[in-house]
Amino acid sequence: MDPFIIQTLLILLAPILFAASVYMFLGRIVRNTGQDALSVVRPTLLTKIFVGGDVLCFLIQGVGAGILSKAKEKKDYDLGKAIILGGLVLQLVIFGLFMVVAAVFHVRANKVVPGRTPRNAFNWRRYLAMLYAVSLIITLRNVFRFAEYVGGGESAWSTGLETRR
Repeated sequence: MDPFIIQTLLILLAPILFAASVYMFLGRIVRNTGQDALSVVRPTLLTKIFVGGDVLCFLIQGVGAGILSKAKEKKDYDLGKAIILGGLVLQLVIFGLFMVVAAVFHVRANKVVPGRTPRNAFNWRRYLAMLYAVSLIITLRNVFRFAEYVGGGESAWSTGLETRR
């Protein structure tokens, strides 16, 4: 049972680590355009705020997964599941806010900054497009995980719980 629990925990928590790199990437894009003032959140705080939110989500989901892995009764299983769902919803909200921050910067920068900035001549629009693509994949994965945990009955955790009985 332990390898199953470890596998499920890693699958559940992995996107949080990917999201942290996406947050850092946006901060670097903003700084390299030389237009820090166009961002809703200062680039120096951007990573700290969103990674902090992800750490909170990580802890919440980890607590839920811990409760779920030790669940012997339905009430413990339901509590663990509810905590995980809360962490997933919070993660979706935080990631949604991040996407709003990225989109606002993108709209503002499109009005001010040429495609290649004279400061260091990189195509920041291309990098933002990649950031959006990765963000979409992470969001779809989080929505899928949320649906899986809401679905209950045949999800990985409940199947593991049934196996232990």
